[in-house]
Amino acid sequence: MKTRYISSDTATLYIGAKYKIQLLWGDRIKVDENDTKDGRVKCKGRGKTGYISKDDYGEESLLEIYIIDVGQGDGVLVKCPDPNKSTLGKHLLIDGGYMRTKQPTKKNAADFVDWKFHREYGLDKITIDDMIVSHCDADHYGGLWDLVNKEPEVRREIDCNEVEVKNFYHAGVAWWRMEKGGRRGLGIEENKRLKSILTNKASIINNLDTSVYPQIQGEYHDFLETFVNSQPNANINFIGYESGTTENVYLPSYELGNSDVVIEVLGPLYHKENGKIEMNDLGSHSKNTNGNSNVIALKYKSFKILLTGDLNDKSQKLLMEQHPPFKFASDVTKACHHGSHHVSFKFLQQVNAAATVISSGDNEKHAHPRANLLTMSALSGYRVDGDDTIISPLIYSTEIARSVRIGIPKSGKINLPADNDPSNDTEIENIKDLRITYERADAGDLNPETKTKKLDRLTLVDGIIYGLINIRTDGNRILFAVRNEKGNGWETSVLHSRFDTIT
Repeated sequence: MKTRYISSDTATLYIGAKYKIQLLWGDRIKVDENDTKDGRVKCKGRGKTGYISKDDYGEESLLEIYIIDVGQGDGVLVKCPDPNKSTLGKHLLIDGGYMRTKQPTKKNAADFVDWKFHREYGLDKITIDDMIVSHCDADHYGGLWDLVNKEPEVRREIDCNEVEVKNFYHAGVAWWRMEKGGRRGLGIEENKRLKSILTNKASIINNLDTSVYPQIQGEYHDFLETFVNSQPNANINFIGYESGTTENVYLPSYELGNSDVVIEVLGPLYHKENGKIEMNDLGSHSKNTNGNSNVIALKYKSFKILLTGDLNDKSQKLLMEQHPPFKFASDVTKACHHGSHHVSFKFLQQVNAAATVISSGDNEKHAHPRANLLTMSALSGYRVDGDDTIISPLIYSTEIARSVRIGIPKSGKINLPADNDPSNDTEIENIKDLRITYERADAGDLNPETKTKKLDRLTLVDGIIYGLINIRTDGNRILFAVRNEKGNGWETSVLHSRFDTIT
């Protein structure tokens, strides 16, 4: 079977007399042109086998960007175009959401990546060429932890047998405990600088020892320790941008002139004192971990996307002092900090995005995305008018794209002998007589709350449509797609890049 790619915005894969699914522009498929049916060609795509029109596929591989619905948190998978039209392109994974055990949906980026490699590609091994944890907060690294964790209770959720990460990058700031019994913090903080900065693999390994102080603290320690032990051959390094310099900084192997996909590193900003890296102290622990996030601008031909971690208004202002406005200007941006209101309008104006994508979750205390962020994203966006309509700017949200099917309990049966034989089921005459005890947790909560209610006081979630946001581009034309709420189809929009050249 030959490797091909969907060339239409959507294409129908006919699987049976009554069942069909829609594939998206750029989806990688396998076709057997010797096997035809009703004028269609045999095809395998998204883990399903059926028949597809010859007019719906070609040989062009696209840049694919997935803003993964991880609930509260971030998770972004980038698949670069296949260089040989038959092999996989490089994969870049940025953040992963909370660990499954802290996600109300029990899903994070690890599950989507596993689906991508196992079901869509048909592989038993996940290969991540480059992994970035944008900063040291749990709603960003937890899903990466689940992906590389080899503990049986975690691995059983992953269908692939092996996970390899070739390169791992981080933002330097970490959680520390400086002395026995001391509070956790960000290490040494002096003269408005953070001085306890992780850099390469040796820097991390030397501070994992829990018998000496200072030491990397808490779950971030455990995540880094798991990563080092499970990925012994991975390169590990800090990435950032030195304040006061003017040189372009690129992610290794994504340099201008050496790669079709170019990734420029714009932050976090750092200083060098006596050869050691120091970061800006932005005023509080949360402002420091968020504001010192990795910031990267990914470019493919004339397409640009800006990925911003959890930047806040103070760090955005420092970035604007360092970089000229064109460094931020982008077709697409991932909104900072899940749609937080701590954002600089001037920064958003420099980004001037035609589309803003917000990664946020239900049932979390921060009320993301905030109303003023939505307003500022619209007012600062790149405007294209249609015929009595607006083509751009567009605003997408994983939280809005997600939906659930709700049912109302009406009757019930219980299998008292517990032998799974339906003939032994006992009818519950009144569902008001049945009390259900369950656990409920907000995103990130360590301890779920136990609740008990009568069945007739509960609603039933019959299924979840995850709010994954697909972005596909050939370097000029940009397709956005989210699942519609009924059937196996997609809701799509198309924009075009306004950038002529990549600089």
